[in-house]
Amino acid sequence: MKKFFLLFLIFGINTINPSPRLIFYLDPAPSQTFNQFSEEKFNQLSEKTPSQINKKLLEGEFFKNRTRIIGGFLAIYSGYIDFSNIDGQIFFPLKHTEQKLYLVITPKINLINVKGNTFSHQEVLPEEKENTKIYLFEKKQDESKQYYWQVTNAQIPENNIINPLSAVLLTKAKNIYVTLGDFRTNDNAQMILPRNIYAINDDEKNNLILNFMSMKRYFEPTQAEEKSVSNIVTERLIQNN
Repeated sequence: MKKFFLLFLIFGINTINPSPRLIFYLDPAPSQTFNQFSEEKFNQLSEKTPSQINKKLLEGEFFKNRTRIIGGFLAIYSGYIDFSNIDGQIFFPLKHTEQKLYLVITPKINLINVKGNTFSHQEVLPEEKENTKIYLFEKKQDESKQYYWQVTNAQIPENNIINPLSAVLLTKAKNIYVTLGDFRTNDNAQMILPRNIYAINDDEKNNLILNFMSMKRYFEPTQAEEKSVSNIVTERLIQNN
């Protein structure tokens, strides 16, 4: 019997654009990860320093900071580009039908040019392999026909070629924490990944965005419109076809 992490999400009904979307979120670091990280930092402090005396104040600052860093991460998928918004949401027009996705977390990529503005594929830079991780999200069914996402580690290909069924999050792998395991879901035309992707740091985020500017012209920005569904729910409607 498989064990599942239960996820409770609220989604508005999209009546304007029925085109399927790829949607995932960056969330603040989970408490367990945050507590482990902060404890390691606090243990490095001298007992005689004011910082150690005001440990509670530091904990408060760490807690506030971990909720600020989920916005502004750059992601690319199938010729599109998007930034995580203040809620950590990233989404794209869904351009493949297979019920799986590779999430590549790496600070830089290489576009392999064929001719003009035509590119054959993307590659992980060999010098960035230590800063790269790849996760495989596969939608499956168990013996009771319940759908679930199975999330596992994937190997970096020896030839460095990024699988075309990939979304690339352009940041160092140490900045993102992904929980592995099985996550309950449903049968949906949208590809909605589980809420198991956490931003635990934003080291060099701005520099990485600047480095990507030379490639930005090859990617179409994701166009979105905000629509209020209720007093507490706002839906982003994608405008790209």
